[in-house]
Amino acid sequence: MTQSRSNMHETTQRLIGELRRDKKKTGLLVALVLVGVVIAIKTLPSSSPPPAKADGTSDSVKAKAVPGCEDPRLLEKKHQKEEYIRAIDTHVTRDVFLPDEKYFPIPKPVEPAKVMTTTTSAPAVDQQALLERQVLTEAKDLQLESTMLVGHSVASINGKVLSAGETINGFKLTVIASNRCTLVKDGVTVLLQIHE
Repeated sequence: MTQSRSNMHETTQRLIGELRRDKKKTGLLVALVLVGVVIAIKTLPSSSPPPAKADGTSDSVKAKAVPGCEDPRLLEKKHQKEEYIRAIDTHVTRDVFLPDEKYFPIPKPVEPAKVMTTTTSAPAVDQQALLERQVLTEAKDLQLESTMLVGHSVASINGKVLSAGETINGFKLTVIASNRCTLVKDGVTVLLQIHE
């Protein structure tokens, strides 16, 4: 018996020492003990009578609801709700995971741009024709994908977004318009259009 008392005393001293060292553990333990006490008090049956009702009648005096004797207005509302639910068409006629083309149009495939040329100066006819053919051949590699004219106009050519004055493959972008743009190289003007 003395040995169990000494073990209990030793355990108590270790617990007190641990609680003094770690304030967080102490606070947590106190909070848990308080919660346990509150729960124990709430679950114990009280010997006091239940509080009186405001209408002056007690539960034992009130008439019990007889099955089938419900309020007719509530029954009518319940019946209307059931009819409404039964009338809902639950048959789905389209694949709900397939996007509706009315709201999500499928983009048309992009075709190569049309290349149109005009000359800005008139050098010798043979040299000019040779230069023009060379520039046209280089221009066939350019494809106008889109233009945007909001605020700062830009054009997307071969996947590169350009503003007026910028160059691509030696062509200087001069004018951006709706669905077309103008490029200049070596005095030869090339008009790129989005093919629709």
